[in-house]
Amino acid sequence: MFSLISKIFTTEKAPDKHPFYGERLVIQGNRFRLIRHNQYNNEMHLDEVDYITIYRFDYFDADDRCWLNLRSYSAQALSVCTLAGNFAALEKIVTQLPNFDAVLYAAYRNAKDEMPEAVLWQKVHTSDFAIMPLNAHDHGKKALNFLQQGLWLEHNNTLIAWGTYEDLQNNSQIKSHRIGFPNPSFYATEYRIDKPTIFNGLKLQSLYTASDSTQGTLKLHLPVIQYSAEISMGFNRQKSFDAIKTHLDHFFQRAEPDNIDYNVKETWRAGWQVGAVRVELYCFYREMPDGWDNIAWLRIHYKPNLDRFYSNDYQRNFALHAAIHYQAFEYAIDLNADYRQAENAIYTPDCFKSIISKAQPLVVWYDTAQEIIGFADAELALIFNANEVKSLTLAVQNFRGSEGRNGLELNYQRETVFVGSVSSVATYEKSMKKLAKLIDKKVDSYTYDEHY
Repeated sequence: MFSLISKIFTTEKAPDKHPFYGERLVIQGNRFRLIRHNQYNNEMHLDEVDYITIYRFDYFDADDRCWLNLRSYSAQALSVCTLAGNFAALEKIVTQLPNFDAVLYAAYRNAKDEMPEAVLWQKVHTSDFAIMPLNAHDHGKKALNFLQQGLWLEHNNTLIAWGTYEDLQNNSQIKSHRIGFPNPSFYATEYRIDKPTIFNGLKLQSLYTASDSTQGTLKLHLPVIQYSAEISMGFNRQKSFDAIKTHLDHFFQRAEPDNIDYNVKETWRAGWQVGAVRVELYCFYREMPDGWDNIAWLRIHYKPNLDRFYSNDYQRNFALHAAIHYQAFEYAIDLNADYRQAENAIYTPDCFKSIISKAQPLVVWYDTAQEIIGFADAELALIFNANEVKSLTLAVQNFRGSEGRNGLELNYQRETVFVGSVSSVATYEKSMKKLAKLIDKKVDSYTYDEHY
């Protein structure tokens, strides 16, 4: 096939690096790594590729300007310009894939005008799941009864309790490995259960979860809140999806199942809620390559009790007294109070909940007795040691002459800490003097330009 393409058109040897973006390919076996000048690199294995597309831009006058896109239903796409260093090696591999459209590929490479994205190749999928009910009489009642405690693995009669990533790390049945990201300074650990059987006979290739990504030490003390499975549905996607959905309807004893109109061109979705656990099954619709994905996603979500993260002695014993100075404000802050990121987040003290309203959605307080500054919305609050707060500044983006995003930054412990974004820059700026007087710190704002 590659010889056929060579007859249709000829190209000069690709440069060592892309002349505009510095991109070059490193190929090791069937693994492709795209190196960029900004170090935001991408990797993909040939086995992960579900379909390949091509498109052509027309804003360069003299250079070959096609982009070859290795696309996946479950991984980040790898888009490679034909000017990338070592592109010829990738071209030789993909053009020899069975049923690769060599004629269409050559037409795009030889074209002089812009051309829309088109499919060159698509993987032939086979199903990788099975449904073999273990107990047709009670529809897997044991697994359902255990669900609030954890996932019951029917293939080895084991309960994987809803716990932390550290618990998974110490479980000999679960495999773990480090995973990277395009930004090489971030990493995480993935935990995988191979070939599990769950929910009364649903056999999968794997179930997996991953710790939160970080640049520093992994937060293995955090609770596991989701398991995922990618299910290859084979040639008849609708039949496979409906079979899994029907099985789960029986398992969860759903009296009124979700109705799906398979003739409507939209994502198929179904869900089941039992206590703190929600299970979702969906298959994305996309025009390319040919409608619905060949992959269905099974997500098992768990909502843990978060009291241990949002409640402490200060929060539980909080009461208004003379040493606590507070003020309600007419703008909101989208507080960066997610327990998985912020260790200084607490539940909003009850005494502030009657003060916070739609008109005044924010309360700021200064506890002079314990030297704590707090910012609260209706549900959560952020607290800081007042002695280590130097200033509070709102950074406002000037995006091509218009107000863009903003971020409230606290100069805290010699670092800049993101508090959240404000709902109204103008209202914040009008109240800066009032806020500065309340917390006894410098409060200001500045604008920065960003044009891209």
